[in-house]
Amino acid sequence: MHRLSMSNTAPVLVVGFNRPKHLKTLLESIALSPPRILLIALDGPRAGNALDQILVRECQEVIEQIPIKSKIELRIRSNNLGLKDSIVDAVNWACGKYGRVIVLEDDVQVGPNLFRFLNYCLNCFEGIDEIAHINGYNLVPQSALTHPTDIFRTSRFIESYAWATWDRAWKTYDDSLSWGSNVSLQELANFTGGYVSAIKWKLNFADAINGRIDTWAYRWMSSIWSQGKLIVSPNSNLINYLGQTSGTHTTLKPRWQELPISLHSLDFRNMNLPSEKDKSADKWLSRNVFDESLLGISKGLVISNVLRFLK
Repeated sequence: MHRLSMSNTAPVLVVGFNRPKHLKTLLESIALSPPRILLIALDGPRAGNALDQILVRECQEVIEQIPIKSKIELRIRSNNLGLKDSIVDAVNWACGKYGRVIVLEDDVQVGPNLFRFLNYCLNCFEGIDEIAHINGYNLVPQSALTHPTDIFRTSRFIESYAWATWDRAWKTYDDSLSWGSNVSLQELANFTGGYVSAIKWKLNFADAINGRIDTWAYRWMSSIWSQGKLIVSPNSNLINYLGQTSGTHTTLKPRWQELPISLHSLDFRNMNLPSEKDKSADKWLSRNVFDESLLGISKGLVISNVLRFLK
């Protein structure tokens, strides 16, 4: 087991844009357990958007007003990069400078165990090349977990609102989504467990490649899967996600209920890496979150056509 000290904790990167109320909530929660280094990246206002000008400035004022006892580094952009490019740019900045990072989108609220969990995992699995990404957000209920008393599990799914990684993994990020574009259905089905899920992901990747969805997360998922790598997920939820009604890609009401933040202390004495993915948890995510079903394929085709028309 690794002992945590301020010297082996990762910098925390907050990525925001034009939501000052969300940013304020997040920074207030971080202030309760401030990291040694806090990085804040704000995307710039969209060209010709007067409201963006106001809201981005309000975000800068929030940063100036929240008293956080951390070394703070800012990356404030004057022009707008968009969701995908702004997050990729910020993670490149953080990983290139510090070699590891904890990433928080501005619509989350940090729980008391988040930083401790992510830092322990970053330290414990730093030398295990098989692990590429650590989630800090969990949707899977206890009843769907194979080993609900374990602190964490391994998975094929990333969660993109609160997570951590290392430079050695992030270097494999492929913005061109070449693997997702070119992988055969058979090879993808071998990884996802079936042709239905493989078809659903080919649709997802096609939407991303063609610009119908401005997403870095599908590109990161493709990059991880192309390497045959795994994701570590907590078996309890460590954040509040506040973006269900205001997220960039939030278009449909979710079929699940958000789990409350876990307030129980985590026992890290048994931090053994599971020998295989938690198939029960991944099956729950497959059905309830990622829509890997015939109905999900049908809905995905409809949404793709709508997005194609709007674009």
